[in-house]
Amino acid sequence: MTPRPPTADAAPATATGVPPRTVWQRSCGCVEEAGWTPDDPAAPEAYAVLMEFLAPLHVPSAGAPPATAIICLGSKDMHVPITAAELYHQGAAPWVVCTGGVELLDGRSEADVFAAELVAHGVPADRIVVERESAHTHDNVVFGMEVLRGLLPSSGAETVIAVAWPFVTRRCVATFALRYPEVVVRPVPAFCRPGEPAPFTAVTARWSVEQLDRLAVYAERGHVARVALPPHVEEAGERMRALTARRAQRAGSSPASSSRPDGPSVHGVLERIGEAG
Repeated sequence: MTPRPPTADAAPATATGVPPRTVWQRSCGCVEEAGWTPDDPAAPEAYAVLMEFLAPLHVPSAGAPPATAIICLGSKDMHVPITAAELYHQGAAPWVVCTGGVELLDGRSEADVFAAELVAHGVPADRIVVERESAHTHDNVVFGMEVLRGLLPSSGAETVIAVAWPFVTRRCVATFALRYPEVVVRPVPAFCRPGEPAPFTAVTARWSVEQLDRLAVYAERGHVARVALPPHVEEAGERMRALTARRAQRAGSSPASSSRPDGPSVHGVLERIGEAG
């Protein structure tokens, strides 16, 4: 697989050389569910437990050497390239690999949309490579590593920073563990606000259960390494599973799955609403 340059144009930089971070608004069910009150008062705490498990965050130690590259896993969440750009400007890695062949926005692939956003946030285009064939997390990892190893001589022991939609970050790590156990992975979930999970709503509650369950399903299919669930995570999963089932039953429907195997059908398709200094 031959690396190809992104189709992106640079945006004007600020006095510091880096464009200001964009303020984004989610166009998704979270807005519609504002003020939703679950019938289980312990549900928000259970959701927090699931998100802490599903979205592990690597915090580098002081003086840690840069990673080989940052890999942006394809999704519809534009916080992924924004987070990757911030990491690049912090000196976390000298390269950014954008993966994803699913079409977004105006027909461009996830990889090209992400690459354009990286350039708009001051990442040099010649430091970005794109992979336009993957359609789910497993192939994001495998094809992304193929592109990286085609770009740079492989020592067989790379360190990569994996930036992903928060709900699939754990599965991303499990995919690396199965396919590239020799690679050191530093996971960074692309939160809307650094360190804060997506707000607890009926929509995000369902996503958390779906993604927890997919860890076992995809391990059975041979797509990820098996992930042991701590008892408190299993308990939180059962609570959230029951909550979403009751809500679906009251609504007269079954909990809907997302259109992409590893991402939401609409969440994360973002609308630019302004610039923040």
